[in-house]
Amino acid sequence: MTQVAALYDRLRAPTGGIAPSRARFRQFYDSWLTERRPEGGPENFIHAVVLGADACAECDPAPRPGDSGEAMRLALAALGDPLEIVACFSAALAAGLVTGADAGAAEEARVGIGRAMGAALDAPVDVPRAILHRASRHALTSDNEVWTDPGHLLPAILKARRRLCRIVSIDDAGKPVSGTGFLIGPGTVLTNWHVVSHVPHPLPRKGRLWVQFDFSETTGLEDADSSVFDVSENWLIARGEDAPLEPPDAADYWWDDFNLRKDWLDSVADRLDFAVLRLDGVPGLQRGWYTLPKRRALPGAVWAVHHPSENGQTLTRGTEQLQAGARRPHRFFHDASTVQGSSGGLLLDETGEVAGLHYMGLKAKRPPANPGERTKAVNVAITLTAIHRQLDRAGKLADIAEAGVLRPFRGCLDGRHPVFGRKGFLDDLKTLFDGEKQIMRIEVDPDATALRRPGKSFSVDILRALFRGPEHHHILFRASDMAVDAYSMAANTLGSFAEDLVPTLPAAPETTTPAYVRQLVGAVAQAIRERLSDQIVWIVLDDLDRSDLSNASGREFLATIYNQIQQMPDVRVVLIGLPRAVSISGLPPETVIHSVIGGEDFADLKGRFVEWLMERGARNTEKPLSDESLQFLGGILASHAGDDVPLETLSRFVSDHVSGVADAYFGGAVAEDGP
Repeated sequence: MTQVAALYDRLRAPTGGIAPSRARFRQFYDSWLTERRPEGGPENFIHAVVLGADACAECDPAPRPGDSGEAMRLALAALGDPLEIVACFSAALAAGLVTGADAGAAEEARVGIGRAMGAALDAPVDVPRAILHRASRHALTSDNEVWTDPGHLLPAILKARRRLCRIVSIDDAGKPVSGTGFLIGPGTVLTNWHVVSHVPHPLPRKGRLWVQFDFSETTGLEDADSSVFDVSENWLIARGEDAPLEPPDAADYWWDDFNLRKDWLDSVADRLDFAVLRLDGVPGLQRGWYTLPKRRALPGAVWAVHHPSENGQTLTRGTEQLQAGARRPHRFFHDASTVQGSSGGLLLDETGEVAGLHYMGLKAKRPPANPGERTKAVNVAITLTAIHRQLDRAGKLADIAEAGVLRPFRGCLDGRHPVFGRKGFLDDLKTLFDGEKQIMRIEVDPDATALRRPGKSFSVDILRALFRGPEHHHILFRASDMAVDAYSMAANTLGSFAEDLVPTLPAAPETTTPAYVRQLVGAVAQAIRERLSDQIVWIVLDDLDRSDLSNASGREFLATIYNQIQQMPDVRVVLIGLPRAVSISGLPPETVIHSVIGGEDFADLKGRFVEWLMERGARNTEKPLSDESLQFLGGILASHAGDDVPLETLSRFVSDHVSGVADAYFGGAVAEDGP
């Protein structure tokens, strides 16, 4: 039994029944490590739990890192020194973070727990009430530390949080296998081939392989299932070959020998161990994705974003280690901490740009004879430029960029708010997003005029839910609430993202109306290029059936945008309710998508609700609903929808009053045969 495992075993009795708030204890533990700096100790709480779980894997019973009390014991044991454990635990006692099941907050109880801990570890505590450390005025720094502008890292980390996913598969023995991946297309994820190589292709059934975004304690999501996506049946778009993990007959520290390292790198140059997965959905339209770079210098420092040992999103820092010795490097070495489960993780460089795909770790079996002269452990990453080259040669880049089918996830917008019907609209939105056409007119089919209000404005809710920030920026005008003239439209557009530029707009024409409007549109286009260069901009005009667009400059503003839109490839214009009889000069019909709200969207609302309920879990064989019950519920909901914005009414009622009950009854919105 290892030292950590022995300490963990001795901690069971004195800490039995103690389970502090995981978030609060984690914050305390990380601060304590920073101030105490125990030699050879873990980097932080997550690192400590991972180390402890690995060291105690053979304990009986095995630890459960997901339990707060077990996580505390693992983190304490990972300190490896009874005196350090007692010091840390006593500080937690003094801070009021740790109490026994029947102890309350009494001083005597804390003293008793502290003494029991000291006795169990043969480290008596003279002062049971430890004093929390204060930060010192100075801190030691490393000569090799990386200094970087936080402005580079903050947006990069926020993007990485949205695009990183935990990959879960079921092996042939029926056990779950976990790894990491990240989006490189609207519906495609990059990971290591060895993470998913045991999964059959094509899939015989769902439930063998899926991904989960937002797997973190700090995302604040109410329903984590909204971030789960199955892979498609034909899930494997491309893969790289497995490669030998080390040279033949390799001895410890072979990677420190330049010639051995270079020979190994040469032997694995075309064997990149990557896999591109196609998802059953397009989360990248909401989250964004990373474009594989054609060229990129090797990083000086790296930040690894990954899911170590089945834990939530984790960020660890490192620097480049060892020289690759190649003109077009396909791998690089780094020392950002990783463990099992980190494979497929994302590596960012010191400026926040994507740099590599985490691949594996190299670790010597024995400590070096002369510490400081050997690199005991080092990690290896695959450069994204090398993966780009291989995919380009294979002709797979177009497949990765393909948006796939745009549809709500499990019948819901953003995983929670149901949408019924509007399939044609979703198909049209996919075409609009792809940029094949940049303008859409949403109209009502004459067959739907029997409805008092068909719910055209519900299109705005669908649009915003499917294309969310920060990758998308929405500018909404309601013609019924504002004057639809050129200046008002330009000022409102700028005001949504660059309010400081509104006063720079010319308030009154100094020339003809067309020339004046061109000035306004030019100012808006320039601001979009400068301020929203990495976003798709959606300009949405609603309630146009309630406004006759009588203002000449308003029509001219739209016409000018249409004329210039090809010079603004990231701009999309959506006109809701504009009557067919109203034409805009300079707008060729072939450049416009005509999305029609048709009668079929409102047909059989009862059947639409029943199908949605089946997707939410009514197919569950453990708690099946009879056909009579389904039809009864469907009839009630269809009756409630009425003829006044029926799809929107049905969606809002189900969201407010049905979704939570369905989750409680069916166990949540998970895929059939899925996670």
